[in-house]
Amino acid sequence: MGGSRAAGRYAKSLLSLSIEQNALEDVNKDMNLVVNTCKSSSDLMLLLKSPIVKTDKKQAILSAIFSNKIGKLVSSFIDIITQKKREAIILDIALAFSEQYNAHKNITSAKVSTAITLDKELKSKIMAIVKTASKGEVEIEEEVNKDLIGGLIIKIDDQQVDSSIHSKLQKLKREFNTNA
Repeated sequence: MGGSRAAGRYAKSLLSLSIEQNALEDVNKDMNLVVNTCKSSSDLMLLLKSPIVKTDKKQAILSAIFSNKIGKLVSSFIDIITQKKREAIILDIALAFSEQYNAHKNITSAKVSTAITLDKELKSKIMAIVKTASKGEVEIEEEVNKDLIGGLIIKIDDQQVDSSIHSKLQKLKREFNTNA
């Protein structure tokens, strides 16, 4: 829990600094790269969390990974985080930055889980439904979950609409068990 609070504070500082320096879009792009890199490499995350590896080695590794891929502001920010020995929460910071960026830009994130991949027509219908439920721009994250059997689950912030076959079957199962 303490890591997430610290991550939020670091992300807020980076957001403020990037707004101040008119580099918000570049920093957002760089932080998305950090998120994708950290999520795709469990070895990198283990290395960053390791107390055995020295700080200067971690800085050198991060520098080698992100050199010529991120801007000076994010590069300096990562150096500061590493010097403060907070590199273990770099993914949390990047995710918190994305959330704060979306809030600043009034972008609503929606997660759609379906049993199959969505085609363009269905995706546009879901986008229209989500836009009516929220204000501002909408960003949809798709997830394929074969366990749903059919239907879909839409999560917008802290609200969820579950119209999957799996949940309907679970509901029927509970009803049959209580009406024995």
